[in-house]
Formats: sequence, C-alpha cells, structure tokens
Amino acid sequence: MERLLFFVTLFASGSLAGAGLFQLNDYDPPAYPDSRTPFVVNLAQQFGKADTLVLGDSLIEQTNMDGACGTTFNGGIGGARLQHAIKAAPELIQATDPDTIVIALGANHFAAGNEIGDFRRLYPQLLELAGERELVLVGVPNSDVASRNVAALARKTGATYVPAIKGPTGPDGLHHNAEGSRAYREAISQGCARA
Repeated sequence: MERLLFFVTLFASGSLAGAGLFQLNDYDPPAYPDSRTPFVVNLAQQFGKADTLVLGDSLIEQTNMDGACGTTFNGGIGGARLQHAIKAAPELIQATDPDTIVIALGANHFAAGNEIGDFRRLYPQLLELAGERELVLVGVPNSDVASRNVAALARKTGATYVPAIKGPTGPDGLHHNAEGSRAYREAISQGCARA
C-alpha cells in the first residue's frame, strides 16, 4: 500500500509540474538577499552591541567571524550586492552600534557579468552610512578592477584595506573551502587590528 501511495504521489506531482500548476523549482536567487535580510536584522537585534559589524555576501556568510574583530556580528548574506547592504545597513548598524564596520562585498556584481558601473556608484553610498566608524574594506576576489577601486576608496577615506583572498576555493572557483575561509577570516582579523 505504501508503495502504491508513493507512486500515486510521484505521478500527481509530475503531472502538476508538467501542467505548470506546481513548480518544482521556484527558487529565485536574486530574491534571496531581500528575503534573508529581515532574519539577519532580527539576529543583530538579539546580538546587541558589537565591536565590529561585518557586511558581506556568501563569502562572509560561510566564514566563522566569531571573535575575529573583537565581538563580531556576521551580517553576511549569500547573493548580496551593494544595494542589498545599503538597504540592510541602517538597521544592522542601529542594532549592533559597532565601532568598526568591515565591508566585504562585490563578488556578486561580477559573478555573472561585469557591473563595475553600479559597483563604483553604490560603494561610496554604503561608506556614507558608516558615519564616523572605523572602516575595513576588503578587495573583491573575482575582479581586480573592483579591488583597485576599493583600495582607492580606502586611501581616500582613511579606511584600512584588506586585499582580496582568492583561495583556496571549492569546486565553483569562487567560494572558499574551509582552509580558504580560515585565511579570509585571518586577513580580515589582521585588517581590524590595523584599523
């Protein structure tokens, strides 16, 4: 009987998917940062005061930032671009009241093309939201042009610059493996110590 029920369910799901009534793959990656942000803000509100707030994408989200820069809140959100961080930053800053903000964003602007225009336009807007806090700006692992832009902004604003950590990576060639994530954390930790 269980086997019959399994096949009936499988057939019905396949029929509905074929008819377009049931989508087996409704995942929309660009929407993920927007849907994830309220949860990260909620975590920040629970976390409270932090020495350091880290704004980042999946490279940060997958990295253990606990204690990397004093009491550190990891605000990494997979798929995030600068426009997502600009929307999330005010609430994250209010919730954590950090002394230092680490910005490790940009990879998603270059993962499926070249969005250097948006990157150059939006990055300074994010910096303005930091106010008078110490800044640590991290290079972009998949764009040397963007990394040079971040380094120039660091010089201009007096922020600390951390060069991009490009590996070691996992199978996709962008996301760090465990060793790469540890190297990324250490580089950011050293950047915080210099800030």
